[in-house]
Amino acid sequence: MLAPDVDTKESRYTFYINADATEEICTKLDGLLSANPHYAYCRRLGQLCPPRLFRVSDDAYRSYCQRLQAMGKRLGDIKPAGLSPLDGWSSQLNGHYI
Repeated sequence: MLAPDVDTKESRYTFYINADATEEICTKLDGLLSANPHYAYCRRLGQLCPPRLFRVSDDAYRSYCQRLQAMGKRLGDIKPAGLSPLDGWSSQLNGHYI
């Protein structure tokens, strides 16, 4: 899942993955996202930092559902998402940045 990752110093997208991967994926992802002129413009202006990779170490879907249920969604209405509008997933999922 790709999601915004905002803190007090910088904004970027984080790619959450439940498999072995290397930082090379972030370079490729940045290139693919840069095909979108709005993303590329924000990167050139420095409004967005390069994407990061977060390796999830547990049942990511269960944690995903728990967060959305805490926000009031019914379990039957929750579907896996490739792109989430919510930030802060790194504090909700067990794992680490690569």
